[in-house]
Order: sequence, then C-alpha cells, then structure tokens
Amino acid sequence: MHPHPLRPRQPTPNQRQIHEALHRVHSAQETTEWKEQCAMRAGVEGVISQAAWAVGLRRYRYCVTDKAPRQHALTAAAINIGRADAWLTGTPYASTCTSRIAGLQTAAD
Repeated sequence: MHPHPLRPRQPTPNQRQIHEALHRVHSAQETTEWKEQCAMRAGVEGVISQAAWAVGLRRYRYCVTDKAPRQHALTAAAINIGRADAWLTGTPYASTCTSRIAGLQTAAD
C-alpha cells in the first residue's frame, strides 16, 4: 500500500535514531575542544601529505636495509627546515584553494 501523497511520512525508529545521532555530532562540532582536536589533526595530516607528495617519502630508496629509518629522519628534518624557513620569512607555506565562484566574486569587486 502506498502512502497518501498529502500526508507527511512518519520517520521510522531507525531514521529517528540516525537523525538524533547526526544532531549530537553536529552540536559536538561546535565546541572549542572539538575544534582544537580538529586543528591538531589537520596539522598532522598536512605534514604527512607533505612528506608523501612533496618529498616523496612513499618512494623511499632503502626498502629492506637498515637505512630506511635514516631516510625517514632526514626527510623529517628537511620538512622541518622548510617549514622553519617559511615561518621565519613570513611566506605562506601553501596557498589556499579558491573556488571558482569566490574567484568570480573577487574579480567583480
């Protein structure tokens, strides 16, 4: 039997639980504690991404030997030197992507 087209459909208990869980998560995301954790996690993910793509850590040279930890330590040192240089000179390390709509808005202003 099909529901009446003019009568609103009542949510099932499972849908209600999902909605309440989403509401709890969204309200938790507004706290300062969650924002601090998210900022820390974003910083760590940025360093890992930089190590993987900019420095090429995924393609390390010494797969089987004892030299792999040395390469990882030198890669970490190179990343730290690059970040310290960017901080001391005041240059932004990465540019923020601008959406096409935001680019059009700034071009129109």
